[in-house]
Amino acid sequence: MARPRLGPMRERLAILQRTATTDTQGGRAIVWSTLDSVAAELLPLRTTERLQAQAIQAQVDSRFRIRSRGDVTAMMRAQWRPSWLALATPKTLEIHGVLPDPEAPSAFLLLECAEVAA
Repeated sequence: MARPRLGPMRERLAILQRTATTDTQGGRAIVWSTLDSVAAELLPLRTTERLQAQAIQAQVDSRFRIRSRGDVTAMMRAQWRPSWLALATPKTLEIHGVLPDPEAPSAFLLLECAEVAA
């Protein structure tokens, strides 16, 4: 199989992990802290994949390819600002799935993401 090129990895994703903190009142609050910032490639979703995603509860809006790493899970979030829009506000994405890339399973991961509702 053809190995994915590294050149298309023009996007930057901040991988966010959930952290529980204690506030001044003794309660617990959930905050999202940055684990790492990684290079990523935005992959287009085919129409059939969009139709299938709408049929299930968790809709997948975006798919990103990143270099393989063992610390990214589906319990995390990602923050992404489209590289082609200079003044775009960052989008917060829930990671619904972390899968090995079928073209190069040991080198890359695919992140299936959906935008967090405000």
